Amino acid sequence: MLNQVLHLLEERHFFKSLGRKKTMNFVEEVLEVGCEWGCADGEILDGIGQRLGICHCCHDYHDPTDFKDDSGICKACRKE
Repeated sequence: MLNQVLHLLEERHFFKSLGRKKTMNFVEEVLEVGCEWGCADGEILDGIGQRLGICHCCHDYHDPTDFKDDSGICKACRKE
């Protein structure tokens, strides 16, 4: 459900109006809510985390080119 909400917000250009820093904070808060309900970060960020530049492992911002594939995991986390 949280993933679908993030997709709807993206479709309505919500994140563009927020900017990167506020988007990062918002997504982090969504991930915290998901954690309280037993949701996996990868499921919440599936299909959107990479477009926003947010790794579902470290939750840090990365340039979208830092993601090798559709896994949603940045280059640095894949090396660990």
